[in-house]
Amino acid sequence: MVKTLPHSCFVRRPDRMSKEPADTHEEHDVDEDANVGAEESSASWMMPLMLVMLAVMFLPTLAYGFVTWDDPIIIWFNPLVQQWSQSPLAERLLTPNLGYPMPLPVAIYAATFSMFPNSPAFLLHAVSTTLHIGNALLLLALGTRLLGARKPAIFAAGIWALHPIVVEGVAWCSNLKELLYTSALFAALLFWDRFLESEARSRRLGGAVLAALLLGFASKPTMLVAPVAMLVLGVVRHKEVMRQKGALVIQILGLVWSAGWWWLSTRMHNEGLLGESAANFATRDYGVTVLKSVGLQVWHWINPTTLQPYYPEQLVAFDAFAILGGLASLGWIAGVVWAWRKSHWSLTPLLLLGVCWAPYSNLSPLPRFTADTYMYAASALVAVILAGSVWRLASSRLPERFMGVIVLISWILLLGPGLTQVSRWSSTQELFGPLLGQPEQFALPYQLVAYERYALEKDLEGSTKLLIEAWPHLIAQTGPPGFAPQAFLEAGLPEWAARATLQGIRSLEPRASAEALTTMAKRDLPVPSDVAPLAREALARTKKANLATPEVIAWANRRGL
Repeated sequence: MVKTLPHSCFVRRPDRMSKEPADTHEEHDVDEDANVGAEESSASWMMPLMLVMLAVMFLPTLAYGFVTWDDPIIIWFNPLVQQWSQSPLAERLLTPNLGYPMPLPVAIYAATFSMFPNSPAFLLHAVSTTLHIGNALLLLALGTRLLGARKPAIFAAGIWALHPIVVEGVAWCSNLKELLYTSALFAALLFWDRFLESEARSRRLGGAVLAALLLGFASKPTMLVAPVAMLVLGVVRHKEVMRQKGALVIQILGLVWSAGWWWLSTRMHNEGLLGESAANFATRDYGVTVLKSVGLQVWHWINPTTLQPYYPEQLVAFDAFAILGGLASLGWIAGVVWAWRKSHWSLTPLLLLGVCWAPYSNLSPLPRFTADTYMYAASALVAVILAGSVWRLASSRLPERFMGVIVLISWILLLGPGLTQVSRWSSTQELFGPLLGQPEQFALPYQLVAYERYALEKDLEGSTKLLIEAWPHLIAQTGPPGFAPQAFLEAGLPEWAARATLQGIRSLEPRASAEALTTMAKRDLPVPSDVAPLAREALARTKKANLATPEVIAWANRRGL
């Protein structure tokens, strides 16, 4: 039997986990309804306050543009976004150039560019902010069911929605897929819980569950965890109902969809989009990598002032992160075992936390350590567990009026660093500024900031100056950025354009060399002495494959190759 928490902590409604007959609840229905009404009335100020604070925190993003952190690939210069209506249906549904299917976000990007070609970023930021506020309300509804009371659920929704760790997910236009996936996940769990709780097993609720799953799969493959989360929710809270036909059909259909989407997504996975080769990643110790990822996210929850968009191995090479991750993992396992044995309310959110975080555990060949955006959905469960525990402990020891003070102080403490983090997403320069100045470790920020100055600000001098400053490290870490030759040409630096072209040859395949030399010949670029050996090697490969055109040969002779 599930142990009922004191009414001073949570107001509990009849729970399907309990084996008590229904009539044992009926005698308390009037009192419980009265308590719920009184509680909701006393919480009336919390909801408007949360919405106002969310507006204060995220409305500044409406004035922001794009950043060069995936936005060019996914939005700006994505041919599927620019020519969506003319693209084949298969490409619109599978988005193969992006590495995995995300048709719904791409359709929204395309619609935004079509309707507002001069200000697409404004509308996309508005969509993201609206979705985040909607997700907070969905978490409130779901949290009310998990916690059995509205006030701690509002407390949890506010902690999550205002925590700086979610800022990357909201302020980054390329992350629309994560916001949509989270909306679908929360909606699916909410409708599923209501479906299992209803006596008639409403077809309308069952259809809503399936519709939420469909929208989630169309947003991001991570939605494949949703049927597993539904299974956890059903087994823990509605074990007997899960054996009935209607519930079984929906659950099996969801699991089949999930398996199929996983198969499709893995087949489409494009290693060319990774910032680091899968072969390099495979040399890492998986166990240590997972523990460091866990430790990094725990640290960011405790100390969100250190948030960065980019976590390469150099930034998390400390064993302390692995130790912290190990302690957190052991704590989670101990919490699950304890909650299971005690039939405690925290069992469901603890299990859901593990399910939601699993796809981002670095067990798959991701090119870097877990990013903040990967914690967007999972951190909502952290907030539910934290807020529920704090509310239960505090409300049993403090007068009712002090609970509001705890809520207010907690939200204000999060708002400050949250606003700081939001301000960093105003530009690539602000976002990666803390990582500039150390190209020997992080050459990528130089490339990204230089690209923003080249593509958006039309600041050729500033762009090429950054590239030259970090050039040796760019060559060693990532290779020359694709825009570098053109940027150097437009800035009147032909020798640097030649250097970027030759050092940018991606393979020893003769055709790649022929294309590079043809480009240099058409522009009659000089050949700096430090890359002359590369030019001769490329010319030899081109001649051997009979790909050298008369124009290339004439240019090579003029340049003494």
